[in-house]
Amino acid sequence: MKKLMTALAVCLAAGFVAAGSVTSSNVVGYVNVSVSSANVAGYSMLGLAFDKVGSPDGQLLNELLPNASNFVGGYDDTDSDTISVWNGIGYDIYFFSASDFGAANQNNVWLDINTTQQPTKRFLSGTGFWFRRHSGSATITLAGQVPTGSFSLSCPASNVGGFSQVAYPFSTTLNLNDASLNWLAAGATGGYDDTDSDTISVWNGIGYDIYFFSASDFGAPNQNNKWLDINTTQQPVTPIALGKGMWYRKHGGTLTMTLPQPYTL
Repeated sequence: MKKLMTALAVCLAAGFVAAGSVTSSNVVGYVNVSVSSANVAGYSMLGLAFDKVGSPDGQLLNELLPNASNFVGGYDDTDSDTISVWNGIGYDIYFFSASDFGAANQNNVWLDINTTQQPTKRFLSGTGFWFRRHSGSATITLAGQVPTGSFSLSCPASNVGGFSQVAYPFSTTLNLNDASLNWLAAGATGGYDDTDSDTISVWNGIGYDIYFFSASDFGAPNQNNKWLDINTTQQPVTPIALGKGMWYRKHGGTLTMTLPQPYTL
C-alpha cells in the first residue's frame, strides 16, 4: 500500500497529479505554508522536505524562495522579511532586499545580512528555519524533488543549549511515535519531564507545543520510551505537519539516527 503524501501535490513528466501515490522515481512536489506578522514577533518556523531537482546538493535560498511578489523588501533585517537558520551557536540571517547595494542582481533577492551578497548556503531536506514576516501575511511555496532513500539525523548536546533546528526530511507528516522510528536505539535520553529528557518543540505562532522522551509509563500502557505531550503526558494525537520545522534539544550525548523512507514512489 502506497502512503499518501497529504497536503502535497506531485508533478510528473506526464502532467500534474494531486495528493496521491505515484510510481515514478523522480517526483517533484510542493507544500504551501502561511506566514504572518500576527505571529509573535512575526515568526513562523518552517521545514524543508524537498531536495533540489536532479541533485543531492540542496537549493540555494534564491532558488528555494524566488517569488519577489510575496516578500517584503528592505535595506537590512529591521525593515524586511528575514530568514534565520540556526548553526549550533547562533543564526545565519538573510533579508529580502529592496536595493541593489551597488551591485547587479541584488534587488528583490535574498541577501546575507553580513555581506549584502546573495548567500551561497544550500538548503537541504531536513533543514528547519525561521521566517520572520515584517508586515501582513503571505502564502509561500516550498518545492523540489520528493526525497527518497534513508536520511541521517544528528543532534548533539554540544550545540548551544543542546538545540538543533531540524525538519522531518520526507514529504509527508511526522508521527513522532511511528513504529519505524527507534529513538531509544539512536540515543534519545528519556526522563520524566522536559528538564531531564530530550525534547522536541514545535512553534505554533504564539508559543511551543513541547514533547519529551519518556522514561516512565505514567500509569498507562505504551508510554515508556515514547514521545509524550508535556502538558498531558500522553502520546500526541496530531502529527507534525509537512512544512513545519522544529527544535530537537539533546539532553546529553548525541542523537544519531537513520530515518527510513516512509512512502513508496
